[in-house]
Amino acid sequence: MNSPERLAFIAEQVRALRHSGASARTVAELAKDLLGEPFPHIAFRYVLQTGLGVGFRTAAEAAQWHGLEDGPHAISDDALEALLAPWLAMPR
Repeated sequence: MNSPERLAFIAEQVRALRHSGASARTVAELAKDLLGEPFPHIAFRYVLQTGLGVGFRTAAEAAQWHGLEDGPHAISDDALEALLAPWLAMPR
């Protein structure tokens, strides 16, 4: 389980990647790796909301990325990039 302090640290790492010009896939992979197993989808959404400032619905959709979820509603790398592009393109 990730503590509030750990989640804040992960959100800060995500924020730093955003400011470095990283791709959405890179951001998602970092969050996934830092959150660990078993993978907490709710924590992933929280990290995106806190680190990137995305809304709940966007974070929930991003949590369906195929790198996290293999179900019938999984989204591709390209869909993840398009979904998060507005937040990753924000000025530093």
